[in-house]
Amino acid sequence: MSEANTVPPPRAGTELLAVERLSVSYSGGSIIALEGVDLTVHEGEIVALLGVNGAGKTTLLRAISGLLGMHGGTLKGGSISYGGRDITGAPSWKRVGAGISISLEGRRIFADLSVADNLRAGGYTRPRAQAARTMNEVYDLFPVLRKKRELAAGLLSGGEQQMLAVGRALMQGPRLLLLDEPSLGLAPLIVAQIMQMVTRINERGCSVLLIEQNVSTALPVADYAYVLESRRVAHHGPAAELMADGRLRELYLGSAGEPATVPREKVLP
Repeated sequence: MSEANTVPPPRAGTELLAVERLSVSYSGGSIIALEGVDLTVHEGEIVALLGVNGAGKTTLLRAISGLLGMHGGTLKGGSISYGGRDITGAPSWKRVGAGISISLEGRRIFADLSVADNLRAGGYTRPRAQAARTMNEVYDLFPVLRKKRELAAGLLSGGEQQMLAVGRALMQGPRLLLLDEPSLGLAPLIVAQIMQMVTRINERGCSVLLIEQNVSTALPVADYAYVLESRRVAHHGPAAELMADGRLRELYLGSAGEPATVPREKVLP
């Protein structure tokens, strides 16, 4: 495991996403959300971004996806590159076209539309035949969505709605999938299914940046991980090393290895 100011260990694969010295503020600069954040995702990786509420996880995701401005955020410094190209100032639609898709916290499905129409909405910019092929791939990943494809999305269970939200993000055929708190509000059994889903998506060739508070959920499926603390990267390293670290286990998992509730103000030393 590395502290924020140390050189990270070598990682396999070509660098896909690189965030360098990123700083973000809200409310005209009066609220600092991120300060000098560095993060990379390599081809074929699942990278976990961990931290308590208010650490800046969702803000970082918005910056990567190009949605920062619509939430009142301002990029104060740093850069974002994807596939070797600078996308710092690129609009969100160009980032989607380049292969970055996001599944936002809270699922945000169209409750009155059918499952199939929700998926079609996710792939509306693609040629019809291409979108149809991708929809079949989504149904292969999530057979329950095929079974309930004509049902109004609002009638799905919480876990099924999460599958639909992720499936809709996959309709663009991304190289990089950004997942914001996919386990939020779900029962442990469903959370386990969602993490299996993340692994299957990755095995099909899609890199994943997984935003989670639940360390015991995220680290077992991740290759590499970052811990955000008070707007900065406090720790990073191979996920297995972070999982084995005693301080992190005590703060985030409890001394016995059980999931622990971390109060917002409690941060790593």
